[in-house]
Amino acid sequence: MKRGSIGIWIGLAIAAAGIGMAATNPGEAAYDEYATARLSEYLNQEVCPDAPDVLGIDLEDLCADLVEDNQGDLREIISDNTQRSNYGVLSLYQTNLSAHRLLPAEIRSFLPPQLLPAYRFKTVGVLGNFVTYEAKKQ
Repeated sequence: MKRGSIGIWIGLAIAAAGIGMAATNPGEAAYDEYATARLSEYLNQEVCPDAPDVLGIDLEDLCADLVEDNQGDLREIISDNTQRSNYGVLSLYQTNLSAHRLLPAEIRSFLPPQLLPAYRFKTVGVLGNFVTYEAKKQ
């Protein structure tokens, strides 16, 4: 094979890889689904088990039920608080979630925002998959 034809084949292979990556760059709806599943998993494993019993009511079970029953609301909250940077072959997502902003307005007005946690998540979407590479409590 001649040198020129090797270069052409390499160029074609790179172009094909780029087209394949662009075609499998996951969109915002896929990210919202992924992030909702991850947040639900986190709440069920890390937050709900720490919920106390109050007046004989097991808040852990209530918490898990709330997470299950409010998937649509969680997805909307994630969608409303996420910025996507689309680079064609991959996308970067940054989601900022504040527990303070999730509270009803009448409760929120009495609590300073610094009392409740806020989180920032950074995720890359590429080849039809997501990888969260940063999760920080702020």
